[in-house]
Amino acid sequence: MDVKVSVPRGRVARALAGLLRFSRHWAAISAAYVTFGSACSSYGHPDFPVNIGIVGIFGVLGALTVNYGRRWLAAIRNRIGRQDH
Repeated sequence: MDVKVSVPRGRVARALAGLLRFSRHWAAISAAYVTFGSACSSYGHPDFPVNIGIVGIFGVLGALTVNYGRRWLAAIRNRIGRQDH
């Protein structure tokens, strides 16, 4: 019973790794927002319901920032550097 498992290589592997990393960050940031950011803004009760759509949007924005923030900052620095000269 010899089972061979094919491991994706090249572009597919990089895309899959990036997708899994993005999904992991999205889930972690969304969970943190639901856990720590669900207090009522008026009364401060911790059992305030959280809108799942907003949680998803904050999760995506946070995951994009974590995954691509360094690249965005480098692009901004390069633009600022070009304007000085």
